[in-house]
Amino acid sequence: MLIDVSLRLKEGMLFRKGSPKFSITKINCFDEEEGQYDTSIITTPSHIGTHIDVINKDKEIEVNRFIGRGVLIDISTFKEGPITLKHIKNQDSIDKGDFVFFRSLWSKYIGNEKYFDHPDLSFEVIEWLTKKKVNMIGIDALGVGKGENHGIFDKYLASNGVYIIENLTNLDLIKEETFKVYCFPLNIGNLEAIPSRVIVEVSEYQI
Repeated sequence: MLIDVSLRLKEGMLFRKGSPKFSITKINCFDEEEGQYDTSIITTPSHIGTHIDVINKDKEIEVNRFIGRGVLIDISTFKEGPITLKHIKNQDSIDKGDFVFFRSLWSKYIGNEKYFDHPDLSFEVIEWLTKKKVNMIGIDALGVGKGENHGIFDKYLASNGVYIIENLTNLDLIKEETFKVYCFPLNIGNLEAIPSRVIVEVSEYQI
């Protein structure tokens, strides 16, 4: 079974304070050969909805990194302080090249001010995942770091070849600890962050 764990973008969505909101403007166009037709102009910051933080605009992610094994880490029961290694009970399940998804269940607060006060990871966990040489780290929140650490952690990971997938959703539907991940960023060059469609393949839904 397939689960879409990427957010559906809607008019007016905002994911980083200080940046413009996602907007759609419908326009009518005309060409002598094509005649009259309708289209839409999408105005959006690159850090919108579910996206990969590439950081280095000149960096191209290898296509063989878009599909791989995923491991779920449940952090939904922790309400205070950054997540440390002692909070991660299934450390031995994580291997080199894995997608590691942190389930905080914070996507339920999208559109609410509370979404900006999300759970975060400690640098201890960030460093550990880097040493494990995981493929990508995903979270159903704004990022793995909060405040200034948001950008610091993203840059540290990217410099070590690990990328962040932010603003996932529907991680509550994943019942299994491991699964298959399909992650496809839009094929746009010269961006520090690329909107992405992320699909998880599991054997059954959690009801």
